[in-house]
Amino acid sequence: VDGDGALEIVAIAYDSTAAAGSRVHLVRADGAPYGGIWPVAVDTVIVADPVIGNVFPPDTDLEIVTGAVNGAVYAWSHDGSTWPAAPRVSGSVETSPALAQMDSDAELEVVVSSSLFVASPPPGRWEGAVTAIDDDGDVLGGWPKGAGSWAAAAGPMPSAISIGGAVEVMTGGPAGEFLSWSSLGEPVYGFPIDLAGGSSASAAADDIDGDGAIELVTVSAAEGGSIRCDELIGDYGTGLLWWPMFRHDRSRTGRYGAAVPTGSDGRAGAAPPATR
Repeated sequence: VDGDGALEIVAIAYDSTAAAGSRVHLVRADGAPYGGIWPVAVDTVIVADPVIGNVFPPDTDLEIVTGAVNGAVYAWSHDGSTWPAAPRVSGSVETSPALAQMDSDAELEVVVSSSLFVASPPPGRWEGAVTAIDDDGDVLGGWPKGAGSWAAAAGPMPSAISIGGAVEVMTGGPAGEFLSWSSLGEPVYGFPIDLAGGSSASAAADDIDGDGAIELVTVSAAEGGSIRCDELIGDYGTGLLWWPMFRHDRSRTGRYGAAVPTGSDGRAGAAPPATR
C-alpha cells in the first residue's frame, strides 16, 4: 500500500459487545505491525472485507476502503490520510466494496451495496441500494440507485461488479432482478435481467469460452438454486474487466489492478490426470 515493493496485509476485527466497535489493522508481510496510526479504531461494526486501490490524489499509493453496518464508508492511506468525514449510505454495508474509474479523473471511485429495513407499513420490507462515491468522499451525481425490495430477510446485498467501455456497475439481489447502470446512474439497455429468484452472491464476468466476448455468470434461488450464463453484446472487451467479480479476482485480493487470470491461468500443456 505504500509503494515500497513489499506487501502489506489488511485485516479487520470487530467487537460484538454492547459497546460495538472495530479496529482496522495494517500488518507487514513478516507479521510486524505497520506502526504509525495503525490499528485504526472506529465506533461501528465493520463486517465487510476491505479492498485496496488508488482512491486519493495525487500520488500512486493505495488506499484501504471498507464499509460499516451503520452505512459509513471509510478510506485510509498508509500514513493516516482520510476523508474529512466518512460518507454515509442508506442502510448497512455488509459486503466488500468495488472500485471503478467512473469519471474523468485518474482516481478510483468506490461502489458499495447496502440494505435497509423499512418497518412501515407493517409487516415491513428490505430495500437494496447501490451508491458510487468519488475520491473526495462525495456521492456521484445520479446515485444512489435502488436495487429492489423484498419482504423477508435474505442476507445482505451482494457486492457490485464493474465492467465495460462505458464503465457499468452491475448487481443482483434478493428481489430477483439483475441490474446495470452507467457511470452516470442511467439504466443500461438489455437490463434488468429477470433471475426468477433472489441472488445473494456477486456475479462474475470473463471470457469463459475463449471467443473474445464477455460472459456474465449469475446465481439465482430459482428452482431451488441455479446458475445462469449470458453473453454480453456490445462494448465489453476482455480489457474492460475493471472489477469483474467479488473482491476483484479469483484470488480474492481485493486490489484494483491485480492481474485477472485467463481461463487456463496461464498454464500451458496437457491437463494433469484426474485424481480422487
